[in-house]
Amino acid sequence: MISDRQIFFVFVSTDSSLLSTNSGFQSFAPSNVSYPSIRVQKSNKLIPPFFELPFDTFSHGFTTQVTQAGKLTLSGVCELGQIARFGRPLWYSYYQSLPKAEKGKTVDLAVIKLRGGASSSGHLAELAALDSRVLIGFDPTYIPSHTAQTELVKSHMPCVFNIPEDREYVSTVYPTEPMLSEAAGRILNTDVSIVDRAPAILGDALKTGLLAQEERGQLVARTLLTVAHDEAAKLDSSSTFELLYHRPIRLVQFLEKLLAPKIWELVRHATLFTHTRMISISNSPLPIPGSTFPISPASATANRTM
Repeated sequence: MISDRQIFFVFVSTDSSLLSTNSGFQSFAPSNVSYPSIRVQKSNKLIPPFFELPFDTFSHGFTTQVTQAGKLTLSGVCELGQIARFGRPLWYSYYQSLPKAEKGKTVDLAVIKLRGGASSSGHLAELAALDSRVLIGFDPTYIPSHTAQTELVKSHMPCVFNIPEDREYVSTVYPTEPMLSEAAGRILNTDVSIVDRAPAILGDALKTGLLAQEERGQLVARTLLTVAHDEAAKLDSSSTFELLYHRPIRLVQFLEKLLAPKIWELVRHATLFTHTRMISISNSPLPIPGSTFPISPASATANRTM
């Protein structure tokens, strides 16, 4: 059986541009006009590009393994060694190669990769960090938007999920990767708080026409939730969690950072009435509808009276 053999495969191409991410997507999937054949130019025959992109390779049996290890808890699943199992195989492979005292370098690597280099900075690095958190919708009809997405894929870790038939542009996305989310949180909160940085990034993208018009409202909402999450995470100075942003947060702290001070005071002193009880908002473990952030219901104690 081939599964019993230690075999690996190497894809070799005579096109050197396939080996470099600096050549642009026209090298990977040229438009029809780039072909010398008239038949191809008229779309009578065009070989589609193909790629292999495995994700979550090390996550198989994750629930069983963490349960057996006694780590199926909020703190357990937020450990660096657990989140490294998800996303690209790069993270866990690198994590396993490091000595115990240097495991934290896995996050440092993710920061470098997301920035596009150890010393890279600028609007593309920040745009990549925010995009990986809030999934920015780029305008598919605007040429500078095509260029920006191409540059992001070259050096800032998004994935191509669609190349249209005309091969004139690509559509990109950041898959769910806890390691990149942690790295993005650190980038967006270094030197300047995400409170100031995120609106500035979106403002620049709006001025340059990168944002898809029909998705701007949802994008602003996701950004506000992300900003509130990061600010709430900063309020917890405990050493229970080794990661800074991929960690549970308290509901009351999240609401405090999400709402304006006057509104928060009204909400904090409000009382919810049900047919059997009333619940104090300031101590309620109620979930946040539609939230994708890890909220710890155990960290808030309900104050209930019958």
